[in-house]
Amino acid sequence: MKTKKLYFFMIITFLIISPLTLLTFEVYADDFTPRYIHLSWQHETTTTMTVAWNTAEETASIVEYGLDASYSDEASGDVGIWHFVELTGLVADTIYHYRVGNGELWSSDNTFKTGTNGKHTSFIGLGDAQEASPNRKMMVNIVNSIQDIDYILYNGDFVELARETPQWLKWFADNAPLTTHIPFMTTMGNHEKNSSNYYRMFALPGKEEYYSFDYGPVHISVLHTYWEGFDENYTEQVNWLVDDLTTHQEYEWNVVMMHRPPFSSFPRHWEVESWYKEINASFVPIFEQFQVDLVLTGHEHAYERLYKNNITYVISGGAGSWLNKVFPAYKLNESVYAESTHNFIYFNLYENQFDVRGFREDYSLIDQYTINKQEKPDLRCENLPLELDIHWKDTQKVNITIANNGEVAITQETKAKVEVSDGNSWDLTVPALVVGEKTLFEIEWKPPEKGTFTWTVTVDTDSEIDEVVEENNELIFTFSAVKIEGASFFADGPWGIFGVISSILIVAYATLKRRRKVIQ
Repeated sequence: MKTKKLYFFMIITFLIISPLTLLTFEVYADDFTPRYIHLSWQHETTTTMTVAWNTAEETASIVEYGLDASYSDEASGDVGIWHFVELTGLVADTIYHYRVGNGELWSSDNTFKTGTNGKHTSFIGLGDAQEASPNRKMMVNIVNSIQDIDYILYNGDFVELARETPQWLKWFADNAPLTTHIPFMTTMGNHEKNSSNYYRMFALPGKEEYYSFDYGPVHISVLHTYWEGFDENYTEQVNWLVDDLTTHQEYEWNVVMMHRPPFSSFPRHWEVESWYKEINASFVPIFEQFQVDLVLTGHEHAYERLYKNNITYVISGGAGSWLNKVFPAYKLNESVYAESTHNFIYFNLYENQFDVRGFREDYSLIDQYTINKQEKPDLRCENLPLELDIHWKDTQKVNITIANNGEVAITQETKAKVEVSDGNSWDLTVPALVVGEKTLFEIEWKPPEKGTFTWTVTVDTDSEIDEVVEENNELIFTFSAVKIEGASFFADGPWGIFGVISSILIVAYATLKRRRKVIQ
């Protein structure tokens, strides 16, 4: 009798839960749920924002937005599966709340920040994710921990096969922590192959294949260096680039982004029929003519900084794909530093200072490049403005690095201060620092309770030093003291549910076998 009841229980469990599992797989297949939300600019960065997303079926395109989640304004676009709505008449340097939908079904609340008319910007350089690997998601989470990113320059090779739409959808899903609140300004790599998918999914300025935009003190020109069959377009791009740089010479800084570099210390540079030669001949003379401050590229899955004829080239191909090895035999004379590592680039630009730092996936510094327009010292806390989760019961060893990134030595001691929102504070004495020298302070701190704690580091608190940049004397970062949970026993999503069902049935089956064995 008990055996029959157990069989009956197993059958009923399977009949009830299996349709729910199928529903989990199918519920989003034929609806208007907004997904793959991403931001970019098509026009002025201070007063516009383009919001894009996807739905499984064609439906209306509506964005509600405002200074809070009550959404005082609304804008709409064309009916479609890929939705693009440009918001205009926005206020510069302002955080907006927004949600997207069709008027009945809405996304959750998200935020974005408009561009600034000021003289400062901080942004990220990233590229070469390709495969949907754990490393790709790792790099997304690492970059997402950085606070106050104005935008991301993504230098191409999003996916492995650009004609495969599911690969793009997975890229959007993996990058959702970033794309919903940070504008992505992108270019195509060789893996995109000028794909129609790229143009169908992104909204960018002008021709979209290559374009430029302005943000604060910097003008950014974006090129397309996928070369097979594009000889005539290189001529077109060359003419466009000359005109673009000619008409934007008033900007303090000029940056160029493209996927393939003109040279590198990696084996592909030495191929007989190398596309490097074509890119070098087409664009490098223009970079040198206009004294471009930096050229950001990818393609080589590593980090490298090169310097040639007063132009700095940074290769950042570390967004998650497999890595290229560094071979000393291939190193160019122009190479300043190269390393095989996943990486991102942190740009920090002021009117008189251009600072570029490459970081590994553990936030350790790979390399740094700074241009100063004034012959002065410059004190700064070198920490990134991170927001990190920590275990609330653990004592933290917090390292504070203070550096002189100016052009003149500091010959006297100066004061700095660290203040925590829990009431703790530390007064620091910074020694005299020659140009480029750093000093490290180690602080032990334990969160008094669960919660979020803001750290503010202020250097040159007595304003004794006349610096290149006075506005960079304060740095804020955050610790969220939480209970760090281990990984869930079951995977997330439908397969997790399947695992639960399977476990129930396995336990029931094992119990049945044991009982039958006892009876026998």
